[in-house]
Amino acid sequence: FTIGERMARQTQGVPMGSPCSPALAIALCSFYEHNFLEKNPNQKFYGWRFMDDLLMCVPPSMDTSELTNIYPKPLDLEEGKLQTNSTFKYLQTETKVEENGSIQIGFFEKNTQRKIQGKKPLKNIVPFDSHVVLTMHFSRVVGALHAILHHTNSHNTLKKGVDYQMKEFRRHGLSRHMQAKCLKYMAQKTHSHPFGASSVFRQKLPHRWY
Repeated sequence: FTIGERMARQTQGVPMGSPCSPALAIALCSFYEHNFLEKNPNQKFYGWRFMDDLLMCVPPSMDTSELTNIYPKPLDLEEGKLQTNSTFKYLQTETKVEENGSIQIGFFEKNTQRKIQGKKPLKNIVPFDSHVVLTMHFSRVVGALHAILHHTNSHNTLKKGVDYQMKEFRRHGLSRHMQAKCLKYMAQKTHSHPFGASSVFRQKLPHRWY
């Protein structure tokens, strides 16, 4: 592939964009995870992996440095740190362990957090005034709302996630008409109250919607 006037050749890993690359990556990770579990038969692990993101629950007494050897070189695991308020992030989720032992799983909107921290937002959304058919914009918004629904475990965290994501979409030009159309669709399809009660639209949606 070329970068400007330079030509480069990939020498490690699966080729980016190849149809078989995801299957090869999953097969390799699964093989080494199986070997790791067989070498530690007396330890109990709970783990989830999405492509190259891994979430593991391990015994408190375990030396977590052992986990860095699950996969072969040059694959490296970088350990994430638990925040001071017993909160950790994984992909689009932000999980908090309460003092009573309950767990609150909320949606993590990266640009919302970057703005809170005073950082510059990422340009990770196609502007809604781009020359794309409306059905594609509609599908993108509805897909994001479905993701929030499946990444939260309460009405309160779902409502917060919807507010965060829709404000981010509005920053990129999402129209009021499209906002209302997507929220109404989700409220009707999922029968979930937070889609009709999102604070972003309480002054904009017809009263009968919630």
